[in-house]
Amino acid sequence: MTEEMPVRETVAQKRAPQKQNLIYGCIIAALAVFAAASAVFNAKNGAGLVVFGILLALLAGGFSAYCFALYFAQKKLPDVLIYAEGDVLFCYRHKEKDYERIPLSDIVSVEGGITAREVRSGLLRIRTAEKKTEIYEILQPFAAREKIAELRIAQRERTGGGNDEM
Repeated sequence: MTEEMPVRETVAQKRAPQKQNLIYGCIIAALAVFAAASAVFNAKNGAGLVVFGILLALLAGGFSAYCFALYFAQKKLPDVLIYAEGDVLFCYRHKEKDYERIPLSDIVSVEGGITAREVRSGLLRIRTAEKKTEIYEILQPFAAREKIAELRIAQRERTGGGNDEM
C-alpha cells in the first residue's frame, strides 16, 4: 500500500509589483537631479543656496532609493506566499526568506488587514497560541482568510474534531 503524498494547495499569491513605487522613484530622482543642478547654478549666489540645493538633492535621492527598493524587493518575493500541504500551512517569512510551518490545528484566528493601510499592503495575520505571524503583499487577503477557514474545517472533519470558531 502506497502512502499518498499531500497535495500542495495555493492559499495566497503575491500581488503584482506596485508600479506606482517605480514611477514615484523616477519622479523623485528627476527632482533630485533638478535640485543638484540648481545647487551648481546658484554657486555664485552664495553658500546658503548651494547647501540648500545639496541637502534637497540628498533628501530626494534618499526617497527615490526607498521607492526603488520597495518596488524591487516586492518583485523578488515568491509567487506563492501561503500554501497548504496536508494539515500544515506554509507561510512565507520576509525577513528569513523561507517558509514557516503552521499546523492547521494550532491556528487560533486569521484576520485580514484592519486599517486601510494594512488592506493596501495586503496584510494577513495568523495567530496561534504561541505567536502571531504577519504576511504582507498578499493579492487578496480576505479570500486567503476564507480559504484557511475552509482548510481548517476540512481538517477538523477528517480528524473528527469539534466545531470550528474563527
